[in-house]
Amino acid sequence: MAIPKPGVQERILLHLRDYADYSSAVEVPFSLSQMGIANAVAIARSNVPRAIATLKDDGLLIERQAHVVGVSRKRKAYFLTDGGLQVAEETWGRLQDYSFRVILSSGDTTSTTLGEVHQVLPFTMRIVDVIRYVDDNGV
Repeated sequence: MAIPKPGVQERILLHLRDYADYSSAVEVPFSLSQMGIANAVAIARSNVPRAIATLKDDGLLIERQAHVVGVSRKRKAYFLTDGGLQVAEETWGRLQDYSFRVILSSGDTTSTTLGEVHQVLPFTMRIVDVIRYVDDNGV
């Protein structure tokens, strides 16, 4: 059975998973702000609160004011809880087998999975960035 393309909440979990080390930091990367999350998972900034509402209600993430690098005022920043990090790891474990095709610079295409994409690409990309660029046809 084919694994469906990861949804918004799954992409948010994977995105925040990459920033777990900042959960107690005073100054955090822009990527943890609403706009940073929106950019990472390809949704409008105004949709971020709605997209994370269930994750917050389920105790998977917390929201707090933090100094965001490059921004003069404090902003809301989002962090995975311990339970959220566990769910994010489980999500990654499940999505590693998501298969799609990659168009190489030569024009050739090759099939790969999220778990193996770094062996195919000639450069490094975060998993949420790879997902963002996969179209509905799996290319």
